[in-house]
Amino acid sequence: MPTLQKYCHPLYFGRRFIEDLSEQVGYAKGLRAKHGVQLVRREDFAQNIHKTAFILGSGASINNLSEGNWAEIRQNFSIGLNFSLLQDFVPNAYSAETPDYPHDPGFEENERALLYQILKLRKDDYKDTYLMIRGTAVPKFFLRNPMAPMLEDRVKMAFSLRFHGDTWETREKYVNNYATVMKLNRKAGWFPFPVAPGLSASILFLTTLCYLVGFKRVVLCGVDLNDPTYFFEVPRQDSRMVQEGWPAPPNPPMVVHPTFNRDRYKARVNVKDHFLMLKKAIFDSEGFELYSGSPTSALLPEIPFYPWAASLDQNVALREKDATA
Repeated sequence: MPTLQKYCHPLYFGRRFIEDLSEQVGYAKGLRAKHGVQLVRREDFAQNIHKTAFILGSGASINNLSEGNWAEIRQNFSIGLNFSLLQDFVPNAYSAETPDYPHDPGFEENERALLYQILKLRKDDYKDTYLMIRGTAVPKFFLRNPMAPMLEDRVKMAFSLRFHGDTWETREKYVNNYATVMKLNRKAGWFPFPVAPGLSASILFLTTLCYLVGFKRVVLCGVDLNDPTYFFEVPRQDSRMVQEGWPAPPNPPMVVHPTFNRDRYKARVNVKDHFLMLKKAIFDSEGFELYSGSPTSALLPEIPFYPWAASLDQNVALREKDATA
C-alpha cells in the first residue's frame, strides 16, 4: 500500500474514501441517537437549485455590499457560516461550526461559548433557516457535549470527507479521484446524500455541497483570504451588531488567513489551490460557475469577479456619500 499511497492509485483512494465515509456514518448514527440529527439530502435543496447560491463568509469585504447587492442575494439562495451570524442579513441556510483550537483550549472554549451566545440571540431571526453541520470533526464535539438550543431538533449533518496526499502531486491526484466520485454522487438518484470534501475550510465544503445538490452557480462573498480582517472587527455603524451591542468574537492576530497559508499544510496546498484543482477537474467541464463577490479577493483572477446587477463601486461610493451627508 505505501507505493499505492505515494502515487495515489485509485485503489488507495478507494480504500481511504470508504474508511472516511464509514467513520462519518458512525458519527451520523451517534448524532441521530443522541440528538435526533438527520442527514442532509439533495432533495432538501431541490426547489432552489435553479437559483444562484451565495455563500456568506466573514471577510471585511462583505461590508462593502449595498442594499442592492443584498437584494440580489435575497432573490436567490444564500448560505451563511460560522460568525456570519453577526450579519444583519438572515440567510436561507446556515452551517454551524464549533471552533477547533486544540493548541489553545481556553481560547477554543471562550469562542465556542460566544458562538452559542450568538446562536441564542439570533434564535428568532433564524427560525425558518435550514441549519446544518459538516461531518469533518464537528460531530465529535456534539457527541460529547450538549447541542445549542437553536440547533436541537433542527440541525442536519452533511457528510464531509478529507482530501489526502502529503505532496502537491499526490493531493492533486486525490482531488481528481474525488472529482470522479463527485460526478457520480451528483447524479446517483439511489444515493440521496451529498458527500462533500471538507478539509478545514468551510467555504470549500459549502461550495462542493452546492455542486453536489445541483446548483450551477456559486458566488463567494466575504471570502477575502488576502486580508485577515473580519467584518465584525470593523462593523458598519448602522449594523444591528453595533446598534444592539452584539459581542464580537475574540481573534488572535493574523498576518495571513489560516486557510490561505500554505505553510499550515503538509502538502502546501491552500484553499484557493483546492478550488483551482476542482475547477480544472470537474467544475469547468460540468458547467459549474464559481465567482468571487469581491473585486479585491485573493481568489481573483482565476476565480472571476461576479457581475453584480448593481455596480459594487457605485454602491460603495453612494454609502460614503450618505455617511458624510
